[in-house]
Amino acid sequence: MNSPRPTLYERINAIRNDPHYAGRLGLPTQLTFLPGGSDGNRLIQKRDSSFESPPGAVLRVIAQISRKNHTLLPHGTYNPAYKFNGEDVTKAKLRFHLVQPRDLGFASAEFNTFVENLAAIHDNDLSFSPHKMLRPFESDKGVTVLHQLVIPRGDDDDDDDSDIDIENGGGNFPPNEPALDNPFSFEGWPVSPDGEWRRELDSVKDTHDIYPLQAYSYKGELIRPSDYTRKLAGAIVDLSFTLVHYNFGKSSRMCLYMTELHVLVPPKPLPGSPVSTRRGVIRR
Repeated sequence: MNSPRPTLYERINAIRNDPHYAGRLGLPTQLTFLPGGSDGNRLIQKRDSSFESPPGAVLRVIAQISRKNHTLLPHGTYNPAYKFNGEDVTKAKLRFHLVQPRDLGFASAEFNTFVENLAAIHDNDLSFSPHKMLRPFESDKGVTVLHQLVIPRGDDDDDDDSDIDIENGGGNFPPNEPALDNPFSFEGWPVSPDGEWRRELDSVKDTHDIYPLQAYSYKGELIRPSDYTRKLAGAIVDLSFTLVHYNFGKSSRMCLYMTELHVLVPPKPLPGSPVSTRRGVIRR
């Protein structure tokens, strides 16, 4: 007999009681950055700083994914027709913004603490002293979250989020499906089969892998890449992430990379969608 699924507020309370909850006061004092040269400084727990190879610190937050300014389609931020000099498919990222969730009591109020903690964590890295410091949050957009789509072979071996089975969709996709029919696989990644994005992706198949979001619906099902926009934009989520601080000489940038995501509250349907139309709301 299956145990009953925790209620929304049971899940929220469990997240808020996690010692790695990013909305917790005093959290920045427990963290530091490990110098990484051109690969950026990685966030780690201070208690792990004496280790030869300390694991990255993975934090959690409850937030809402903004419906605005996101890039959640399978091709991500990379458009071959408008690429910058030196840019290629290996630079493709998914990107979205976190905003304060509504009507979640303490979790809503603690989003502001999360943003303040990000600022404090950034300022605590004294290894950089550039003229310009770029943080991953803006008052009009929210907190920017990134996910690298195409990664060099082997890079995922040391990541904290490497337990996803890329070829078989994290165990939620039939393992005997042909690769071309598996939307989580390199061969089946849902972009135009005749487009330049696919041609560039195929050109790096011997050196790189596709890395789907480790994003799960409120039912616990791995979300397919073609559904990222529909099922994530507007959703309230439990997001796990890590931070990397890069030095570019005259400027530094702290980036927030998602490691795992669980939908707590699905996005409400927009007016004009099939669901809302059935309920009598019609876009004119």
